[in-house]
Amino acid sequence: MIKGNSRALATVTAIIDGTVSVGRALGPLLAGYISTRRWNSVVLMLIVAIFLASLFLIHVAKTGVKRMVNERKVRCSSVRAN
Repeated sequence: MIKGNSRALATVTAIIDGTVSVGRALGPLLAGYISTRRWNSVVLMLIVAIFLASLFLIHVAKTGVKRMVNERKVRCSSVRAN
């Protein structure tokens, strides 16, 4: 759906960039607010952020690997058919 459609790709890129910008703005604000209580809370917040980022990256990697495996299966089956 996005392949070959530069406008859709630009929209997706803008959404991702905007989301990253919001995260970059809120992260230090949240850390500053939490640090007024205890620094252990800041470390805990960073641990949670790393955990969530890891979950999202694992999902992206898993999807990419599945797609590559499926593409390879299609190529192998088309070679065998010839």
